[in-house]
Amino acid sequence: MRTNVFRILFFLMAAMIFGVSANHAQTTQHALARVSKIYIDQIVNSKDEWKIEPLLKAELERRGFEIVENRSDADATMSGEIQARIVADAYKHVPHRSAYLFRLTAPKNAVIWRAMVEFASRKASADDNKLAARMIADRLAKEKQKSLK
Repeated sequence: MRTNVFRILFFLMAAMIFGVSANHAQTTQHALARVSKIYIDQIVNSKDEWKIEPLLKAELERRGFEIVENRSDADATMSGEIQARIVADAYKHVPHRSAYLFRLTAPKNAVIWRAMVEFASRKASADDNKLAARMIADRLAKEKQKSLK
């Protein structure tokens, strides 16, 4: 009898959690569908010599987003960070990695989109930033298209 009560409680809690997750996904998709104006915040960059913001601006504009200069004019704010992952490898055949973590937040700081791209680092940080900006913009545009359906 006691085991059955615990099972029922477990299934009820699981149903509530999955219901909340599905509702949150629906809400964020709806919010993403309304994003057209983006403010790009300063990006935290461990590879500080090359700025990604102008590259992101160009790639996002190429995909139909409008980049605004004031946060108050934006539908959402893009922020993120760039990490260099140095691989300590005695065999020297494993390349270093670059990881780009980005998110889009609504004006009240609710995260409506999140993405991470990671790849083997290029010789120049500028090349990494170009590739990452293209990948981030592609992913955001594709997910916005899906949210419109």
